[in-house]
Amino acid sequence: MKKIRELFRNTKLNIKFTSIIILFMVIPIGVLAGVLFYVMEQNAVQENMDYMEYTMQRNEDGIKTKIDSINMSTQFFLSDDSLLQMLNASAIGGEISTADWLDFKNNEVSALERLVDNNPLLYGVRVYAVNDSVQEMMPILYNASRMKKQEWSKQDKYVGWNFDYTDNIFNSYTMNQNRKIISLVTPIIDSANGKVGVIESAMTMENMFPSLYEGIEDEWSFFYSDEGVTYFGQKEQTESSALLDDILKQRPTEDKIQTIYKKLDGKNLVISYMQVRELSGTLICVKDITKNVHNVYFMRDVFVAVMLAFIILLAFFINRIVQHLLKQFYEILKSIRKVQKGDLDVVIENCGKDEMGELGTQINKMLERIKELMEDNLNREMLAKNSEIRALQNQINAHFIYNVLESIKMMAEIDEEYAISDAVTALGKLLRYSMKWVSGNVLVEQELEYIKNYMALINLRFDYEIYLSLNLPELVLKQEIPKMSLQPIVENAIYHGIEQMAEDTNIYIKGILDGDDCVIEITDAGKGMSEEEVEKLRLKIERVLIDSNVLSAANTIRGLALDNKGNLWMATHRGLYSMALDNKGITAHNSDEVLVNSYNNICLVDSVLYLGTAENGIVAFDIESYRFRPYMNLGCITSLSSNGDGTLYAGTNGNGVYFISTVKDRIIKRIYHEPNANGGLRSNSVYSLLVDNDGIIWAGLFQLGLDYSLYQNELFSTYKYLQEFDSRNLAIRTIEICTSERLIGTRDGLFYVDEARKICKSFSSPELRSNMIMCSCSFQGKYYIGTYGGGMYVLDPATITLSDFDRDEPALFVHGQIFAIAADYWGNLWIGTSEGVFCYKDGEQIRHYDSANSRLPDDNVYGIYFDSTHRGWICTENGVCMLDTSSDRLITDKFPENFANRKLIREIYEDSEHNLYFLPDKGELFVSDLSLNKFFSLSDTPLDGKNLMFALEDEEGWLWIGTNDGLYRYDKKNTFASYTFADGIPNQIFFNCIPKKGKDGVIWIGNSKGLIYTDVGRINNGKEYPYSIRITDVDVGNGQHGKTTIYFSGFTYTDPAYMLYEYKLEGKEESWQMLKGKSEVTYYDLSSGKYIFKVRRAGDVNSEVSLSIRVPFVIWRSWWCISLAVMFVFLFIYGLYKWRMRNNSLSTAHFLLAPEEEAVKEKQNLENFIPEDKYRSSNITAEDCKRLTERLKNLIRDKKLYSNPELKIGDLAKELDVPAYILSYLFNQYLNRNYYDYINDYRIAEFKYLVNKGEHMTYTLNALIEKCGFNSRASFFRHFKRATGMTPNEYIKGLRKPN
Repeated sequence: MKKIRELFRNTKLNIKFTSIIILFMVIPIGVLAGVLFYVMEQNAVQENMDYMEYTMQRNEDGIKTKIDSINMSTQFFLSDDSLLQMLNASAIGGEISTADWLDFKNNEVSALERLVDNNPLLYGVRVYAVNDSVQEMMPILYNASRMKKQEWSKQDKYVGWNFDYTDNIFNSYTMNQNRKIISLVTPIIDSANGKVGVIESAMTMENMFPSLYEGIEDEWSFFYSDEGVTYFGQKEQTESSALLDDILKQRPTEDKIQTIYKKLDGKNLVISYMQVRELSGTLICVKDITKNVHNVYFMRDVFVAVMLAFIILLAFFINRIVQHLLKQFYEILKSIRKVQKGDLDVVIENCGKDEMGELGTQINKMLERIKELMEDNLNREMLAKNSEIRALQNQINAHFIYNVLESIKMMAEIDEEYAISDAVTALGKLLRYSMKWVSGNVLVEQELEYIKNYMALINLRFDYEIYLSLNLPELVLKQEIPKMSLQPIVENAIYHGIEQMAEDTNIYIKGILDGDDCVIEITDAGKGMSEEEVEKLRLKIERVLIDSNVLSAANTIRGLALDNKGNLWMATHRGLYSMALDNKGITAHNSDEVLVNSYNNICLVDSVLYLGTAENGIVAFDIESYRFRPYMNLGCITSLSSNGDGTLYAGTNGNGVYFISTVKDRIIKRIYHEPNANGGLRSNSVYSLLVDNDGIIWAGLFQLGLDYSLYQNELFSTYKYLQEFDSRNLAIRTIEICTSERLIGTRDGLFYVDEARKICKSFSSPELRSNMIMCSCSFQGKYYIGTYGGGMYVLDPATITLSDFDRDEPALFVHGQIFAIAADYWGNLWIGTSEGVFCYKDGEQIRHYDSANSRLPDDNVYGIYFDSTHRGWICTENGVCMLDTSSDRLITDKFPENFANRKLIREIYEDSEHNLYFLPDKGELFVSDLSLNKFFSLSDTPLDGKNLMFALEDEEGWLWIGTNDGLYRYDKKNTFASYTFADGIPNQIFFNCIPKKGKDGVIWIGNSKGLIYTDVGRINNGKEYPYSIRITDVDVGNGQHGKTTIYFSGFTYTDPAYMLYEYKLEGKEESWQMLKGKSEVTYYDLSSGKYIFKVRRAGDVNSEVSLSIRVPFVIWRSWWCISLAVMFVFLFIYGLYKWRMRNNSLSTAHFLLAPEEEAVKEKQNLENFIPEDKYRSSNITAEDCKRLTERLKNLIRDKKLYSNPELKIGDLAKELDVPAYILSYLFNQYLNRNYYDYINDYRIAEFKYLVNKGEHMTYTLNALIEKCGFNSRASFFRHFKRATGMTPNEYIKGLRKPN
């Protein structure tokens, strides 16, 4: 290995790069190929094992049937009294008259013969007498001499099963004398006379064991009896005895069918065993799959040969490319070698802008810098010499000061002023020490001597004494320290600690030897700090160590958990610890029960800590009992988290992700990586894990980044161009797609991308007067862009410059609103604005229509379209008008009755069949032919209640329809397919951005969070579901007569709110019905008869499943009973109507109280009949439900949450701080109400309240509907009619009538 490293180190750089690139390509390909061929081999083996398992199961069923047939036939013969009488008479030598024999033959024998003939499985059933005195009646009754011709009669014990013998009674009995027989021989015993005969129930071996005779290539079978005899079929035994012995050694001891795969005698064999206890043997079927396996090996060898040739060729080309890329590097290296020889004037020429060029540029700069530094260093050395000279001069000048001080000292001593003399001496020493030139360090004793002199002078200043106490070992005194390093500390102690006391005190200097270190400690006995000041300082700098040794593994904390008792639990590399936050007391928790001391992570669920380990999975610790226990060994645990509701999420290194129920202590779900499988994780090495509130799993993987939605099948991609442009999170308003050009208008400005020229440019404020791009049009080689509040621009792709469209209309085309731009057949440009429609020809305005000078319904023009007849359509705020291009007239009076021309239409689209699709702002999709003679609205579709934004036809004739709540694909018949986040859609909201279809068939669609694209091939090949739909339950009645609910499940890794189904009840419904966000269908009062319920995923006819339903006849559903009931109901409804009209003016409090109070009253009436187990199943009692209902009532009353049309049950659960399933249980089980019905009742009550206040006189009906929280007019009308029995208009009219 060392030689290889040395060889690699000495190899040229281009060869290294080539080798590494090839290695990084070969290793993954080799691993993937190895795995692929291994899986192929295993699949080939498994397929054949499944085939043999099925074959043996079929043989087992057939053999059991045939054995039962033989046993039944034998028992039938044994139970025939007439036969027994004849055999008894013959056995004792009794006389039997001819008439009796004849009667016996015509009746009993004929009946037995018919029994045998009617069973095609039987070869025959024969009865042998014990002597030859019996009258033979073929083919049933024979004498004893005939039996002796059979091979089995020559055996000592022939009673029971006899195998593989030839029928030898007489040659004429069978056409094929070589046919082998298997029979059951049974003696006929009389209680008085003993054995009186023998029954032989026979069947051919081929009939009993058909697999022995099938003769299929590479397959053979045999039957091995417990006595050690092997029976083959017609095929001769060609296998070696050694191979047979090896096969027989594998025989199982159990009765069940066992299939194994073995390599025996150079062959790859799949062997299936089935013990047949009734026949005392084993049926063995063998299939030689050597050819199948060798085919896989051959493909592997061919792949290896091709890969070797490919690698050699690739290595050659990569090496040439690398040499070319490193050409400049070698030039740089050549220059560096010149520098090594001392030539600093080298200049590297032709430095480009890539990394090599940057390297050359930096080397040039480095050489220049080196020359500058050398010159600067020379200057520094000159300055240093000058400084030394000046210092020497200063020392020379200092001698005068020293001499003067010495003279003062002598004068003081002469006058016996010794204090002055000592002070002058100390000052002189202090000056000599500070002025002495020292370039390095000083000894500690020298520094201390300086401090003594400094203290002598300090004591002259004060009326009190500061004593200096020294305690340093000789070894410390001889250590070197920086000059003047201790004196500032002593001065700081005097200034901050001692001066404020003004009394005698001490300063202590102590030296300590600590291993190889010397520690000098300076302490003063000054003022000090108060406890409050110390505590404040400690809090600022506090650090808690579990172990005083900072490097201890106990201080490596991998996870924290805080319980409700104020304890912080810490998972470390040396065990589990807890710290009381009030006193910072730390307690270690270790146990002999679990031999683990190192933890990776920690998670607290209820009163149990779950600790993740590297080798022993999850360990549980009960914080109440302080006991450890092994919990679940899932390998190396890398992440632990919980949703706070009894579910533990565990990420592992190698085993994927586990969802664990801590209540049931079992795994409820596992997600992992499976090679060659769609969905799941891309790796099983999960280093971090999060399950968010939307149920999306975020998994951080080792070296593979992030899996943020495990179930995205990426049918759609979000557009990005290299690193320059990424459309994610941009609200796309308009797009133009050419061959290589992309023009993208958003709420945040304009983006232009030319992939061929590798150009990307963005335009925004202040370059744009408004960042809100509303529309665009590619016209005559340029792009015309309309904005909201910034007028209109023209983008020239040749120069990538923006210019104003028409400066002659500054109020509109500079600062106005441009909503639509379209070109007609004659090369005119039509522009829809907030001031009508403009038409330009060759840059000149030729027409202008507005509501004043034409029949334009409104000045706000939102869309302009031209159909295949060149007729124009103009969509405005108040409806649609047609543009007759031949006469330049706007037409509004030629529309048929009930046409969609009075609605706000967002887009008009013409498909390949020349059908016009009108997409209204709110309402149903409207379809018409070009003549406007045939038209209709699409109702009861997934589009109901949504704002329709755009339509586009794909290559297969399907229509793509975008809405404010989802994207749909429609086959123009009755099938809708929906696409959601799981398919790659970043957001369900689409704007009125007209999609485009490229020449390559790619469909481009603007979304509120990016520009997405797809094609029909991806759609057809990518929409796969891992599970089929299953009908899970049928609830008939549920306490209510005539109610039938069918539940089904279609698990698709998709948010259930976006799931779309089609269902139909044959016998009741003619067409398929749409169902979104639910997996149950309820029918009421089904009439008697047979029905077939069918359900499938929308747009997927292959996913259909069905259920047959039979409704019995019920008397009270007869016509006369129904007629009588209708009369009573009519009278009751009339009375109820009168009562309702009289009470319509109730206050808002009554309206808002009604929904839940009526439900609670109903619950109280039913309370005695509800078992407590009903609540126990969801861990919620009836009393809990009452309290939760009261909280829910107050929440909805106070905050009026029902006014939010997007309100979901999860939002209510979040407000109430309860899990969503508890709230769902409250609605469905306690209140017996659907969540949406419950909320809509409040909205209806709010509507009644507003109408009673007279708000309907101020606002339109649509405005009131939106104010109450309904997101569609159709939904409001349906629910109002169902809740009140009348339409909203009838309700309002009823209020006007006097009481």
